[in-house]
Amino acid sequence: MNRPRRVLVITVLESFATIFLQRGVYFFTKERLGFTGTENLWLALYVGLAYVAGAMLSHRLSLRLAERTLLVLCAVTQLAVHSTLAILVSPVLLVICASLVSFLGGVKWPLVAEKTWKPPESIVNRSTEMMP
Repeated sequence: MNRPRRVLVITVLESFATIFLQRGVYFFTKERLGFTGTENLWLALYVGLAYVAGAMLSHRLSLRLAERTLLVLCAVTQLAVHSTLAILVSPVLLVICASLVSFLGGVKWPLVAEKTWKPPESIVNRSTEMMP
């Protein structure tokens, strides 16, 4: 499998897993940890703010660490956080882990989007240039 295809497969799998995590965490917190609707709302706000903070820092971090290094660092850290959360479940740890994963996703997504959107973007641009 060539490199662009590997990146695309990893991106699709990771997006699928992220959807499960982002949607499922609120069911888990309500059913298993006894969170109220208000507590879940606060969790969602905190996770969203963490994502925005990560996305805003993404460019600066990629300039300091290089894109590949940053992507690998984010992926390894997310794996470690998910593993920790699978072993130890507590309300405080869940909030911290969910926010950290969201922050790392915010850092990582602009880098991944840049790599995966170049081919479709070039096709769209090429087709508009051929229009009369």
